[in-house]
Amino acid sequence: MNIKVIQAYTLESFFIKRFRKVNLNNMTSSMTVLKYKYLKAMVEMFLQGVVVIVLLFIGGSLVSNGKISGPELISYFVGCALLIDPITVFSSCFTSIAQSYISLDRIDDILNQTPRIYNSTNPITQKINGDVAFENVSFQYLDKGEKVLDSINLSASAGEMIAIVGLSGGGKSTLIDLIPRFYDPLSGRLLIDGIDVKEYDLNCLRSQMGMVLQDDILFSGTILENIRFGNMACSTEDIVNACKMANAWDFISNFPQQLQTNVGDHGRRLSGGQKQRIAIARALLRDPRILILDEATSALDSESERIVQDALYKLMEGRTTFVVAHRLSTIKHANKIIVLDKGRLIEYGSHDELLSKKGKYFELYQVQFSS
Repeated sequence: MNIKVIQAYTLESFFIKRFRKVNLNNMTSSMTVLKYKYLKAMVEMFLQGVVVIVLLFIGGSLVSNGKISGPELISYFVGCALLIDPITVFSSCFTSIAQSYISLDRIDDILNQTPRIYNSTNPITQKINGDVAFENVSFQYLDKGEKVLDSINLSASAGEMIAIVGLSGGGKSTLIDLIPRFYDPLSGRLLIDGIDVKEYDLNCLRSQMGMVLQDDILFSGTILENIRFGNMACSTEDIVNACKMANAWDFISNFPQQLQTNVGDHGRRLSGGQKQRIAIARALLRDPRILILDEATSALDSESERIVQDALYKLMEGRTTFVVAHRLSTIKHANKIIVLDKGRLIEYGSHDELLSKKGKYFELYQVQFSS
């Protein structure tokens, strides 16, 4: 399950509740099975022991009365030994129950962890317009010493498309992860509509953003359920319209159960292109002011990429869009293109401007189109 998708669509509470319910049901079932399993074993072994002991007691009386031989008395002690097994089973029962509660406590510890990203004292809940600015932003992960982003300065007006390119490990995905506050900057400020992103209510902020990833996760369930995660209050008609805009309705309508088709675990019953179009429909349903596309077409074949890219253009209309791109052909019309290299912004401009500079972007462009 992709935590970014859950956070981006503010589904944490939904999945925590669902997990608690499933976990409670599993625990109850497991405890019931354990209870009857050990109860059955104890009763069986106890009865076996009682029978043996009774027989041995009678046999002992017969020995004392001289009616049976002494060696036969040994069988009496064997009966006592047979009581060990029921006692062991009884002890194991309580051990298993204790382990179950320990496991449950560990799960609760995970679910009740204090989040590293939290709201300010009086968070802002207003609608955003979509202006975004990075002011001298730096960032590094806790387990790494070097900066992943170093003194980034960047601005995007509402409705603009900003493309982010560079070699792997350059900090592209980290940069866009700061916008919905998956992380906070180490230093500097990230502003949305001129307000520090930390001042916004986290759920309110994320509810006005949409995200489509390279390998977007679909959750186990139906197509309808997966798309509705974009907006829980929407109607089926809204979902159908979103599917049509995302170029997804053609293949969905061909399924016998259409929107009620089960996608399987992680959407394994669908192709890569189909999953991406469902993810786009989900983002369309959200009607976000800020859209984040993280290499949304890089894993697709050329035909699927063409269909998905056409749907993405519809999704980007009128929204501030940040696009992490590997294929430079998809970002020629971006208002601004930034080139990241080892966490630093080294080039900035339009497609034509960057080609005329004959710098890093020009080199990347030449490598792709010469091959």
